[in-house]
Amino acid sequence: MITSRPNFLGKIIQEAQEIKDDVWYDYLLKKGLFGYTLRGDEFSVIIDGSVKTAESLSLQISQTIPEGTPIEIAEKLGLTVEFLSEELREPFLYFGMFYPQEKKIVLNQSVLDFLKQMIYQNGLEKTISSDLLVDVICYHEIFHALEEMTPGIFTRSTMRKKKWLGIFPYRSGFAGASEVGAVHFSKLMSGLDYSPCIYENLLLLGLQKLSEDQILPQ
Repeated sequence: MITSRPNFLGKIIQEAQEIKDDVWYDYLLKKGLFGYTLRGDEFSVIIDGSVKTAESLSLQISQTIPEGTPIEIAEKLGLTVEFLSEELREPFLYFGMFYPQEKKIVLNQSVLDFLKQMIYQNGLEKTISSDLLVDVICYHEIFHALEEMTPGIFTRSTMRKKKWLGIFPYRSGFAGASEVGAVHFSKLMSGLDYSPCIYENLLLLGLQKLSEDQILPQ
């Protein structure tokens, strides 16, 4: 997809790369609330805990598996990695997926190729790396695999007491905490110097699910 304003898009991407991680993670966490509300201090606690979890697992992997590509690291963790090509339509509009029962990571080659082509066609190859895209997505899914291997991990056990119909209390986890952890882990492990969230928003732009003005965290 070639946008109508490639120069404007390039400037937006550069601006997005300057945005601090905590702003992106606040944005990401809000997308995962599914109608729930959080106080400001709760956002900070969840983001801080998710980031620290990602940092801890990144250090752990770097020490125990100091060398190897993301795919090789996944294999050393007992995972298999597959590339599949699917049609660019729902429900196949994803970069990658981890299947716990099969211990398998699936990377969507069609989506990866679509975004790489979009970056090239809009002259963004000097602004945002397409070479690191597979690494970023693979590390993202490795984090979700590590969550499955780590009982009581913060990003899976983050809970908040709620009331069902205002009567019976229950506890609800936030998927956003897991995504914040995965995004931060992939950034650390791939050495990316900007938020991986930019890739997702670029993809959504290419699929006409976002406008150029919505690439930045709202």
